Amino acid sequence: MTGMDASQDPARARAEQLDREDALAPYRETFVLDDAPRIYLDGNSLGRLPRGTRERLATVVEQEWGRDLIASWGRGWVDAPRRIGERIAPLIGAGPGQVVVATAPPSTSTSWPEPHSPPGRTDRSWSRTP
Repeated sequence: MTGMDASQDPARARAEQLDREDALAPYRETFVLDDAPRIYLDGNSLGRLPRGTRERLATVVEQEWGRDLIASWGRGWVDAPRRIGERIAPLIGAGPGQVVVATAPPSTSTSWPEPHSPPGRTDRSWSRTP
């Protein structure tokens, strides 16, 4: 870009046009962006903090765990592996009732969600587990 003002750079102009046309652009405001000019592309991260996360975590800690204790399990926690599996299933070519998301016993300090096949299903090509 020697001798060229940034506003004259065709690649930059095209990138700005794509940004204006991006259907996902409105979601940008749903994240905490206190350091707006930073480009954050860390693949080993939870990513930018969604704005609603602080309030949701406060609810979980204070109400669901703090006050409701085990009674909160019946309000979404126990059925979460199947509910989340139903949302993942179409993404990996599985049908309804074929994906359950759970954690495997940790072999390191990090435990990753593992899909498990339902009883009777032998096709495990979509699973990370052997």
